[in-house]
Amino acid sequence: MRYIWWCVGLLCGFMACSPKANQRSSAPPPTAPQPPTVEIDVVTDSLITPLPTPELIIHFERQPCHGKCSDYEVRVYSDGRAVYHGRNHVERLGYYECRLAAYEIETLYLIAEREDFWQLEDQYPLRGKALQFLPVTTTYFKLNGQSKKIVDRYEAPLRLQRLEKALEDYFARLLWRKS
Repeated sequence: MRYIWWCVGLLCGFMACSPKANQRSSAPPPTAPQPPTVEIDVVTDSLITPLPTPELIIHFERQPCHGKCSDYEVRVYSDGRAVYHGRNHVERLGYYECRLAAYEIETLYLIAEREDFWQLEDQYPLRGKALQFLPVTTTYFKLNGQSKKIVDRYEAPLRLQRLEKALEDYFARLLWRKS
């Protein structure tokens, strides 16, 4: 008989230690391990190095006259993106974009070098007042940290006129996409 009581006591002990179906455990259920968290102060820290902002390296602009002169501009950025904005009296009105390869940008620099762009004056005419009814052409190049802008109202030397015509023809041949 002692043996029976001993078995009953053992059985009661096992039942008392096992969790009941309607009783909830206070410990959270096991979950998958989480990766460590990294706190980033957006102002001072960064896990990714930001890409440099593309710089304007070439700008060519024809401004209107009091007649039917072309009114447009082309901007070329250091990442090869070119943006055309046709405003008046041009075939393409609005904004257009295209990509220039490195050799195409180099070609534009060579055209400027051929016409001694860096040695030209910053504005024409050199003396006297600009005539307001004539068109204005602005040409800008930036290379190796050096930049130069020339504003041509009239009386520009032949070298600058050739450069302006070469840039105008070059930009006209590009395959522009409406943006």
